[in-house]
Amino acid sequence: MTKKRNGEIDILRLVFCIIILFHHFGASFNHALFKNAYICVEFFFLLSGFLMAKSANKILQQKGKLESSEIADTSWRFIINKIKPFYPYYAFAIIFQVIVRNIIINHDSLASLISNFLRSIPTFTLTFLGYNNSTKALHVGSTWYLSAMVIAIFILFPLLLKNFHGFTKLVFPVASMFIVGYLSETDNAIGVWAKWSGFCFNGILRALSGLAFGASMFVLTEWVRKKYLPITEKSPIAKTFFTVIKIVCAATVFAFIFGFFSSNRFDVHAFLLCALGIVISFSGISYTIPSSKLTDYLSKISLPIYIFHSIIRYSIEDIFGNDIFTLKWMVVVCIATIFACILLMYVTEHLSVFLKKATVKILKIEK
Repeated sequence: MTKKRNGEIDILRLVFCIIILFHHFGASFNHALFKNAYICVEFFFLLSGFLMAKSANKILQQKGKLESSEIADTSWRFIINKIKPFYPYYAFAIIFQVIVRNIIINHDSLASLISNFLRSIPTFTLTFLGYNNSTKALHVGSTWYLSAMVIAIFILFPLLLKNFHGFTKLVFPVASMFIVGYLSETDNAIGVWAKWSGFCFNGILRALSGLAFGASMFVLTEWVRKKYLPITEKSPIAKTFFTVIKIVCAATVFAFIFGFFSSNRFDVHAFLLCALGIVISFSGISYTIPSSKLTDYLSKISLPIYIFHSIIRYSIEDIFGNDIFTLKWMVVVCIATIFACILLMYVTEHLSVFLKKATVKILKIEK
């Protein structure tokens, strides 16, 4: 089995979140930064799929074959546990938007707030990518990824519990490459998410392809680990070889993110290189950055940065417009936003603890 945490993957979580932040600020304030930053989202889908398969495999090893009712109950527990870590940040971001943007900055009326709230129920329930996207009046920018991920897990995780090896070794990789090819051919890139494909938004297709392929990468990682780990443990040359491959994968992906390739059609290659890098990193066959308190913390702050940064960006747009920042000052604002997101993380955590304690007291009084 793979290790519990991976230091270099945790660092990449933060790096990719910061790249997404800079890209979004650049798009808002007329500065082109990180042209192909959308491939960072594919990395997160692949990683989520890998960890999803790891969890499913652990459950099956512990319980054996599951009945249909057990599959449903286990899937619900997994999805709820997946949502728990990020939903407090997500909920706080919605509240932050209502108070700061809708009330303080834009002075929305009570009637407008109520109307928007009712129209935005799919947003609060993380199902807005399964709904008419144009109706989400209150939303947390850039978090379509979370909605798409949850919907994809609802589809894929029960399949893993039903027939783990059949899906990870055959159905998932074939279906994933089919979807990636479809997205690449219809849009000349796999990065479009808000387009309606005829039966769902492309964001859900991206999530399905990324999570499915990531799940298959878990099985490949276990195979690589068994086959090559004994060799690399005895041979520094072999370990160095796989380390070089991993570095080349990362360097090529970053080159694509920075726009060094002339066509977006290279995003399929970047997708596959992300997957290969994840396999090598988790298999233990290369030199790697060890997990530590620092890497754990870097991973922890990546999620709040991803969730909160767009609300701050939209608020700045509402107040100052789109043409206020030079590139230099926009970079300063981005750095300040990172620290603001970390501060909001601590505010959210303290509020969550306070609300839990208050709820417990209320329940005790009622008893």
